[in-house]
Amino acid sequence: GQEGAATLKKVCDALMALEGCRVNVRCGLHVHLDVNDLTVQEITSIYARYADFESQIDLLMPRSRRDSANTYCASIKGSASRVKRTQSKRQLGRTCGRYYKVNLQSLNKYGTVEFRQHAGTQSFEKIINWVVTLMVFVETSVNLASNATPTVKKNRVYHNVRQAVENLGGYV
Repeated sequence: GQEGAATLKKVCDALMALEGCRVNVRCGLHVHLDVNDLTVQEITSIYARYADFESQIDLLMPRSRRDSANTYCASIKGSASRVKRTQSKRQLGRTCGRYYKVNLQSLNKYGTVEFRQHAGTQSFEKIINWVVTLMVFVETSVNLASNATPTVKKNRVYHNVRQAVENLGGYV
C-alpha cells in the first residue's frame, strides 16, 4: 500500500545517494506477491498467462532479461503445460526450478509467487511501475481463472516501437 511505497521510495533514494552503490547487467529485481489466499487454479492461471504473454513482456525488458538469455530468469514457456496439470500448492512449488522468470518454489517457502524477470534498478519509478503491473496482472489472472481461457492476441506493437527507437540509435 501507500506505506510500503513510501518505504520503497526512501530505500531507493538512500541507495542512489550512496557512493559506489550501482546496478549492472548482472543485477535483477525480484518481486514476491503473496498468494496464500489463492487456489491452485488461480496460481496456475497466473503462470500460464505469464507464459502466454512472455514474448510481449520480454519486449519491456533489456536484452539481458529476455527469452532465456539469463541463467537466473529463464523462460517459462516450456513448463506451462506441466504446471497446468498440478493438483496442489505443494506440488506447484516443486514443479519447476527456482531460476525462472516466475518462480513457484517460493510458494512452499514463503507463500508467494516470485517474479524474477525485471532488471536490477535503484529507480523508484521503475520498481513501483513493475510492482503495480504485476499486481494488476495477477488480479486479472485470478479473475479470469473462473472463466474460459482467453485467447491471447499476438500484438506486435511493442516490438515495432522498440525496433523504431533502436533503428534511430536509441535504447528502450
